[in-house]
Amino acid sequence: PAAAMPGAPAAKPGGAQVFAAQAEAEPQRAPVAPGKVTAPAVATSEPGSGSGSSGFAAPAKPREPAMAEPAAADVSAQAQPLYKDNCLACHGDQLQGNVGPSLSKVGGRKSKAQLVEQIREGSSDMPGFKETLSEEEVETLAAWLTVKK
Repeated sequence: PAAAMPGAPAAKPGGAQVFAAQAEAEPQRAPVAPGKVTAPAVATSEPGSGSGSSGFAAPAKPREPAMAEPAAADVSAQAQPLYKDNCLACHGDQLQGNVGPSLSKVGGRKSKAQLVEQIREGSSDMPGFKETLSEEEVETLAAWLTVKK
């Protein structure tokens, strides 16, 4: 190598020397089990910024897959026997109507509150069920019918 000239900047180490120095400075990583995938941490602030945190973000929580609302399934499971026992004779086995009107799209015509009132109090064409069904059963039937649109 050439001698350094007076006043010239000091020679910088070559690429191999820098790589070797970095390799020595980095701690050894633990082996990872075959098939296991790990993701590097993501820095959220500069080290030493005084933010009081470690400088790394907490791992993101995995998103849970969207599922059918269990309450809707429960309502349907509870309402169908109530409908069969109290409504089917007049409104049909497929909500198509018989003596009473079709309920197949009743949720598009009436609100839940209107359906609760109709089931509870009845009308000139329909008996009320406030003496036959509990308030919870009336609410369950109305909620189930509300989604029929």
